Amino acid sequence: MPDLTDKIQPGLKHEREWTVADSMLYSPGGDPSRATLSSPSMINEMETTAMLGLDYLLPNGGFTVGFHVDIKHVAPAPPGARMKTTAKLLELSGSRFRFHVEAHDLD
Repeated sequence: MPDLTDKIQPGLKHEREWTVADSMLYSPGGDPSRATLSSPSMINEMETTAMLGLDYLLPNGGFTVGFHVDIKHVAPAPPGARMKTTAKLLELSGSRFRFHVEAHDLD
């Protein structure tokens, strides 16, 4: 991969707003009245936010993939909740990018 430091610098930030869809839910014990945003779906939205903030700066044919995730899922988000995800690039090392990503309920 070519040197990207002329185009991509730490501090690069991307934000997305999205809504918790039924396909993103986990129902503890199978009880639909307790349905909430699943951690895998939250991680998917976090990775998507980081990817969208970076992919347009990569060389033609370049793309990103996640390889390490360390999360805390501290509060439930119900079906239909409006969410905001923010990804900030902390470090660029060769072809590796390290982000700090947060997801928050806007309701």
